Amino acid sequence: MKLPDWAAEPLRLAGLSRQEIDGLVTDTPVEEQNEAMRRAELELERLDAEIEDLEAILAARPSRTLDEIEARLGLVLERLRDDVATSPDDLYYDERDARTLAMLERVHADCRTLLARDRRIPERTVALHEGNVISYRFKAMADASGLQECPDLPQTGDA
Repeated sequence: MKLPDWAAEPLRLAGLSRQEIDGLVTDTPVEEQNEAMRRAELELERLDAEIEDLEAILAARPSRTLDEIEARLGLVLERLRDDVATSPDDLYYDERDARTLAMLERVHADCRTLLARDRRIPERTVALHEGNVISYRFKAMADASGLQECPDLPQTGDA
């Protein structure tokens, strides 16, 4: 007997080889099966502890870019989607939790949209009165500060 791929995948992710997984469902002695399951459980516990340690480091370290913020928000949303019931028919449904999740998903989608839009804006060059060059992304700030666009400077391409 062979375990289906969908059922074997969690064991493979825990570090078991296909042979070890197949050995779990064959006619091996119960003791060997129990030992293999114990090893798999220990490996899963080790991986859980490693994930918790990495998440603690990630939570303590400040984000330095919008891309990092978007990535962290995506990780949080993945976790919340697993824990929050969004269907009113679900026994564990809580309208407040579902609304909070929906708001976070909206913020995440907006963040992704803004980041994608910023990557598509071609960077044009503007200059300070003193001749220092800054990028087009800061043109609004430059306009507010009285900076002048220099159309004779070469375009720098996409940011």
